[in-house]
Amino acid sequence: MHIIITGCGRVGAHLAQFLAYEGHNVVVIDRNPNSFNRLGGTFNGITMQGVAFDEELLKEAGIETADALAAVTNYDNTNMMTAEIASNIFKVPTVIARLYNPDKKQTFHKMGIDYVCGTTLLAERIMDKLLQGNLIVLNEDPELGVEIVELTVDNASRDRAISSVHDINKHKVLSLFSGNKNIEWDDDTRLNPGDRLVMAVKEGTTRILSFFWGVKDTGDKQLSSQVSEGAKVVIAGCGRVGAQLADMLSQDGYGVTVIDKDESSFHRLSKTFSGEAIAGYSFDEETLNRAGINEADMFASVTNYDNTNLMTAEVVKHIFRVPKVIARLYNPDKTETFEALGMDYVCGTALVTRGMLEKILRPKARVLAACCNNTRSLVDFICPEKLVGKKVAWGEENLRMRVGYLERDGKLVFPSRDERFQKDDRIIALAAPGRLQKIERYARGRSGNGR
Repeated sequence: MHIIITGCGRVGAHLAQFLAYEGHNVVVIDRNPNSFNRLGGTFNGITMQGVAFDEELLKEAGIETADALAAVTNYDNTNMMTAEIASNIFKVPTVIARLYNPDKKQTFHKMGIDYVCGTTLLAERIMDKLLQGNLIVLNEDPELGVEIVELTVDNASRDRAISSVHDINKHKVLSLFSGNKNIEWDDDTRLNPGDRLVMAVKEGTTRILSFFWGVKDTGDKQLSSQVSEGAKVVIAGCGRVGAQLADMLSQDGYGVTVIDKDESSFHRLSKTFSGEAIAGYSFDEETLNRAGINEADMFASVTNYDNTNLMTAEVVKHIFRVPKVIARLYNPDKTETFEALGMDYVCGTALVTRGMLEKILRPKARVLAACCNNTRSLVDFICPEKLVGKKVAWGEENLRMRVGYLERDGKLVFPSRDERFQKDDRIIALAAPGRLQKIERYARGRSGNGR
């Protein structure tokens, strides 16, 4: 495919690198030539300096024969104008725009512009993570009667072996996350409080699992699938993401306090916001105390600066011991630092890039959810020809994935490692995010990069 990307910020660069690696012809346009440094030395596409909506520049970029255009500059009006020109003048088949300000959704919709709103994606994802309890349902498949869940081990299960919960006929363990990392395990591996298990579970067996976890009822706080309404939330940062997150939580009945060093930022909060707003530095202990951090059930650090978010989240997590702490991450290059510190985070750049890629490429392998502190992704794809007849063990080893379950002829199958894949099997598997490109290439019927 010939793809034009206007804007070489973090999202544009991330998008361009992925598409070029996959063998697509990529042209990146940005008015600031220094922005192309984000592409790195391995990028093999074309870069052009100029204004995104300049028609002559777009012609030079090959827009008349382009298959897709992604308008991902930092300005909504620029993205809107570029998308309009690409769609209505040059008739590009697939045009996607990035949207910052959620208030402009209606305008984009009326103009027929397909978009990805990073602010909303990020706010909703952070809210989901904040409200998740010790039992997280990552994906439900009601027609097959199966769920993929992430469970946190409590004291009642200390020193139990995985074999005591691994039952191929009812539920299957896919991953063990312990000590801030995924670890290799077998049936004899012992569990410790705080460990997290990802499992494929037949519907209706969550009560069996709750009993295993020492809880009599799945509604118990220890194994709740959601934090109770009315809990207290403190949010650091009142930019677009922080304001939208605060409004959503406030509307749902949670007690919300927002902190920002710039008092004028509070104007972004809606008129219906019923919480508190406090001016001050989010990592300052006195400010946090004024915000009621000692009574907080949840905390989200969503300022515009990665270092501030990490520092604030660390203070809240280790000094004030708030049960649930989430940090916003801008720069994907800092992922390893956040993960090494065991910080639960949401990366807006990755969310927007994934949303753009899904609309541009319509991938064969769909990402359903992220888990284990974003170190694993749940993926859904139809068995490609290269896997037909091969054992599940072969697929798991070569694609570095763990198969959760198969849908075969409309029925649920929990496969053993000796089971062989069949044509048209639908595969639900767990894999590291870095392995998704290889799985996608297999799902498309090719094993190497290139067209």
